[in-house]
Amino acid sequence: MVVPSAARTVSEIPEYRLRLEVDFDTGAWDGHVTFDPTGPARTLDLNADGLTIRSVTAGGRPVPFEYRATEGRLSFPVAGDGGGPVSIEFSGAVQPGQLIGLYRCRHGDGHLLTTQCEPVGARRIFPCVDRPDQKARIHLQVRTGAGLEVISNTPEASTTPAEGGWIDHGFPPTPPMAAYLFYLGIGRFDRAEERGGRVAVRVLTAPGRGRSGGFAAGAARRILEGFEEYFGIPYPLPKLDLLAVADHAFGAMEN
Repeated sequence: MVVPSAARTVSEIPEYRLRLEVDFDTGAWDGHVTFDPTGPARTLDLNADGLTIRSVTAGGRPVPFEYRATEGRLSFPVAGDGGGPVSIEFSGAVQPGQLIGLYRCRHGDGHLLTTQCEPVGARRIFPCVDRPDQKARIHLQVRTGAGLEVISNTPEASTTPAEGGWIDHGFPPTPPMAAYLFYLGIGRFDRAEERGGRVAVRVLTAPGRGRSGGFAAGAARRILEGFEEYFGIPYPLPKLDLLAVADHAFGAMEN
């Protein structure tokens, strides 16, 4: 689905503040996303695919919304630039047999929840402008069960116990990026790690297989250092994770 050009040129979303509560066993999640649109638009069109939209508020007040599921489009009125934040409550679930959005895959003797958002899979996780020419920071918080590790684009900044035995995992905002570069992985991992200067390079594997990632971690560190020297551009994040995923629609994904 293509968002009409008028909608995408008169309103920008510089940052999504995204909270997800993910049931690791069932693959279902409840979500809340908040953002402050800029620009004079009076109606905002977002991409959303396979989600249940529970409520939309703009400027602190509930607003009517239209969710055309067959088109993957969520539309609602906004007050224009400076009209206050938009908040959307929604839910979703892993779709069996699909390797896009948030999906379940084999991982050692158990399973892993992982994502594939290119080209248009981010809209299957949360309502957003899912276009490569629209870049925004994503400030993520994930609540999931105890004993699980959560991986995303930026290093985990905090873990806080929550009610019901859940754990809140907080992450710093990403750099401005297209939504298809968003990554979320939840599971149990072993690892091999090397540090290339200021950047931690990790290969994350199924439990008990971390030693098999040692060669890849060393090679990745040397390649990263070589690229930084060749291009004269420092890698923009403090860590680089390489995650071994058994079920994937492509050979690799560059997020």
